[in-house]
Amino acid sequence: MSDSSQPPGRDHSPHWPDVTGVILAGGRSRRMGRDKARLQLSGQSMFDRALAMMQSLFARVIIAGDRPDLSTPEVPAIADIYPGSAWGESIPAWSRHRPIGS
Repeated sequence: MSDSSQPPGRDHSPHWPDVTGVILAGGRSRRMGRDKARLQLSGQSMFDRALAMMQSLFARVIIAGDRPDLSTPEVPAIADIYPGSAWGESIPAWSRHRPIGS
């Protein structure tokens, strides 16, 4: 199988190296009643599953939402401009976030 026909992430390099992956994690989970990012599925949190998938596809991943508990130096959390707003209103915050040198 040639490299170009491999599924994304199979070769452990990002499929889209020039695109930033965004994990939406700013919600309050009011309907769920608890933090969805921390829910466990097959022994792994929903956030960890989403992060692993995103890192297999994108060279850079950020978290949209004020979640310092989920962020790391490699995966920063970008706080919403309008806290408590719907996910679509998070777009101004993370669309303005650019790595140094870009």
